Amino acid sequence: MNFKRGFLLDKPKKNAEIKRAPQAATTVPIVKIPSYTFDPPPPPAILPDTQRIPGSRDAQMNLWIASIPMPNERFPPEPYSICILWDKQKDAMYSRPGFPSRLISPPRNVYEIRPSPIAGLGMFATEDIANVVQMAIDKLPPWSKEKFFSLADSQSSRPSLLGIINTNAIPLGALPGFSGMVGGVCLELSRINHSCCPNVTHRFDLQSFSVEARAIRPIARGTELFIPYVHILDSRAERQKDLRSKYGFTCTCPSCSLPTAEERKRSDTVRGLLQNAAKMERVRALFDYEENAIDDNVWPVYLQRLVKAYCALGDEENAKTYAQRTAKLTLAFRGSDEGWDAVANNPKNTDWWGLRAKADAR
Repeated sequence: MNFKRGFLLDKPKKNAEIKRAPQAATTVPIVKIPSYTFDPPPPPAILPDTQRIPGSRDAQMNLWIASIPMPNERFPPEPYSICILWDKQKDAMYSRPGFPSRLISPPRNVYEIRPSPIAGLGMFATEDIANVVQMAIDKLPPWSKEKFFSLADSQSSRPSLLGIINTNAIPLGALPGFSGMVGGVCLELSRINHSCCPNVTHRFDLQSFSVEARAIRPIARGTELFIPYVHILDSRAERQKDLRSKYGFTCTCPSCSLPTAEERKRSDTVRGLLQNAAKMERVRALFDYEENAIDDNVWPVYLQRLVKAYCALGDEENAKTYAQRTAKLTLAFRGSDEGWDAVANNPKNTDWWGLRAKADAR
């Protein structure tokens, strides 16, 4: 569905002799299994604007005094911050690409600091400041504006512009030229309700500037479509707390409505195992949609590991099964199978096929 214009083994060593079966006259190209990894950040540089304050023998207890950004006489002076950071804080911050970036200041200030009639000094507008969001909404055609204001505001009994946006905006990721995350309100897609066991995912397509929804499991005719509003791998209590505070309702999906404390505990345990990246065999069992909790940060890494493992073991049936599942999920979440269909069609022709047997034969 399109909603347009919406807001285990190493590779063989070189020169190693490997017993190979006779090949047919026609050579079939090797199929590459896509890989997804959690890449650690590069080691941070020790910048000259930091001063180490020795702490205990534990490196995590060291403190640093840092100036962000570094004072630089070649450029006009700009505001900077003096920070006291723990080792891990400093490393994580300075490993961010492009950090710290140049401060982008507005062409002029539209405020001033002066005495306030209620408490000391205050900040006051020096000219009328336009509501940019309202200006954007005013550019919608009347029928579209009417649909926008018919959306719910979970934050107030009297709907407001920002309340409607905060309630209905769908995360779209980052747009070119700015690394911050953005969201958009869609006239139809924003009508999809929440479930902790969603049957639909959505993605933003920059090229067409549209949002599309795709099924992540078979859906029978007449079944309501659901997406998650919160992180579905959190515990039931955490999900309910987030939903009540952000959207003002209590979820009654199958997972949240489990009748016994034992079943609810098991549900939380399953989701916790997925979130904490459990052992491969346990993850394989969990991916059988036991909880209907398919998280885009978890399944790519572990499904591709399962496929590689079964290829290395020469288990064609399981390799095909999990490659097909990965192809369907990749298509749903990313709009393309990214080469998984080829793996599912012929796992024997991947570069991982039979590596275990080949290693045992050395």
